[in-house]
Amino acid sequence: MHPPRPAKTVPLPEAPSKGLCRVLEISSESDDVSRLKALGICVDRKVQLVQSGDPLIVRVLGTRVGISRRLADVVLVQPI
Repeated sequence: MHPPRPAKTVPLPEAPSKGLCRVLEISSESDDVSRLKALGICVDRKVQLVQSGDPLIVRVLGTRVGISRRLADVVLVQPI
């Protein structure tokens, strides 16, 4: 029997709709990281993609926030 394979890592806009994900990395060195942290989106945080589009709607810490597709593209998540 093989151990379970880890779930695929994807940019936040490609996460399954309504699925819970864990933030693994924020791949940006600009002010984007600070902006995302201010919204509660940081490494190891659980987030849920509520609605795709531009802006995306994400549930984080029980609150729904809208972020641009460009900003969401730097957030790498793993569905859980």
